[in-house]
Amino acid sequence: MTVVLAIENSYHTKLNGYRVCHRNKWDLLEQGVLTLQELTLLDFYIDVATFDENKPDFGLFKTDFEDLCQIFNYKSDQAIRNWHNGLVSKGFIETTNLTNVNKLICPKRYFLNSLVCKGEANHYQNVEKDQPIEAILQHIRILPQSVGTEFLPIGTEQAESVVTTTSYPSIDIGSSKVVSSTYPIKVVTHQITIRGKEEYELIIKELDLKTLMVEDLAWIDSNSTEMIAI
Repeated sequence: MTVVLAIENSYHTKLNGYRVCHRNKWDLLEQGVLTLQELTLLDFYIDVATFDENKPDFGLFKTDFEDLCQIFNYKSDQAIRNWHNGLVSKGFIETTNLTNVNKLICPKRYFLNSLVCKGEANHYQNVEKDQPIEAILQHIRILPQSVGTEFLPIGTEQAESVVTTTSYPSIDIGSSKVVSSTYPIKVVTHQITIRGKEEYELIIKELDLKTLMVEDLAWIDSNSTEMIAI
């Protein structure tokens, strides 16, 4: 008899339970904002991200391309790296100062408000109802022009009026160039707050950062700033 041993995968402990899922995610596919592969990977990252806002690593997730190959049944990780880079370049996730640790943009959008998580999925569901794709991207904190896609014609008269009559200046963070956007964007920069020792120890444990010490994470925070689109 042949015994097949299961390959240990760091994501398996995260693949229990359930969460809410916005149905308008399919608009991102139909309008060409994300490819099918990018959308699937984003959905997976949402599943494995820390959803408890009381934890210092809220919205963070570890990226292990070798384990992702096993999850997606791929022999090479290059394709998955391309999907990942697409999500970064389009603004759905962002890198952090921690090795192989990334962050969801606007994580509260993806989680319900509960005793454990102070998510705002219900709020976003209400404000995004029957809205054009540009409005959905705005709520995810993404500049519509950053995805490099010309969107399909808006189907409803109400949606068309939103797109054609509302125009505000927005900021291109990379070049500080003022550009035209359908929705207002304001970028706020602030210094990262130094956390307590227990918080850093929790981050190291949750994200399995065996090569880092509390002092390393404190140094990273003390030398980092964060830019938030509001």
